[in-house]
Amino acid sequence: RPGVKGPQRRESEPDIFDEDDYLLVVLETPGMEEGDFTISLDGDRLTIGIEKAGGGYRKRVKLPCAPAGEMVKTYKNGILEVRINKRKAGHGN
Repeated sequence: RPGVKGPQRRESEPDIFDEDDYLLVVLETPGMEEGDFTISLDGDRLTIGIEKAGGGYRKRVKLPCAPAGEMVKTYKNGILEVRINKRKAGHGN
C-alpha cells in the first residue's frame, strides 16, 4: 500500500517491581546501547528517553512511591533495568 513503510515498532510497557528497599523498572528495548537512554526522576514519575539515529521516544512511568535514593541504570541483552533506592544511603536500617 502507498505510504506504508513496514511494521510499526511497538513500544513495550515497563515492568515495575516494588521491593522492600528499592524499586526496579525493567523495559525491553532490543537493539539499543546503554548511551541511547536518558533517565530522569521527578517525585513518583520516572521518564525514560531513548534517542537513536532515525528517531526516539519518551516513556513516562508512574511509580508506586517517590523514591529518594540513588538511581542505577544497566542495559544488557536488550533489557534496560533502572534500580532506584527508596531512601537515601545511611537512613533507616
